[in-house]
Amino acid sequence: MKFFAAFLIFFALSTARADEPFPETFEEASKAGHSFSKETIQMFRGDARRAYYGRGKLGRGKMKVRWKFKTRELIDERIKAGGNPLVWTGTGWSGLATVVGDTVYVGSVDGWLYALRTKDGKKRWETRVGRSIKCSMGVWGDTIFVGSRSQRMDAYDRRNGKRRWSIPTPGRDIDVAPIVFDGVLYFASENGGVYAADPKTGKVHWKYQTTADVESSP
Repeated sequence: MKFFAAFLIFFALSTARADEPFPETFEEASKAGHSFSKETIQMFRGDARRAYYGRGKLGRGKMKVRWKFKTRELIDERIKAGGNPLVWTGTGWSGLATVVGDTVYVGSVDGWLYALRTKDGKKRWETRVGRSIKCSMGVWGDTIFVGSRSQRMDAYDRRNGKRRWSIPTPGRDIDVAPIVFDGVLYFASENGGVYAADPKTGKVHWKYQTTADVESSP
């Protein structure tokens, strides 16, 4: 019964105000207390409806790679193939990249968060989060929210990568993408917890404990 209730909470958040237009700009969205707008891709699938797939038509010609960025390598000793540890590279099973203005933010299985220039992939900054970053990130104002296998939700200053606060999710990691709606940060964990917190301070307003892993983004 608790698991079903959690589903209703997530469904209500993701469809709230579905009949109203999204803010046009990133600044308008942040002032309204949201982490989404039509201007950029700041969260999983681009908007609060999780329904953004880009704009315009794809070109008929062959797509070309403009640039590449090599992340670090991670050896996970707990995962073995034929008795040998696997070496993970790149973003692996990590979430989608997050784009704000001329910067793209990428979380990697190497446990690092990277900020890169969109035009050429040049690194602006990098910061060590801890263990693998599996979920898509969320941005609100000058803050970027990152969940990981470090069993916590972290908030970083998106301008320089400095950590602002952390909310622990004991026992399990975070796979779901966070969202800010009406000035409240919502996210969930594989420990079964659904959280509502202050995006500025990390103070938890409430937590609802389900009876199973929560893998669905709000």
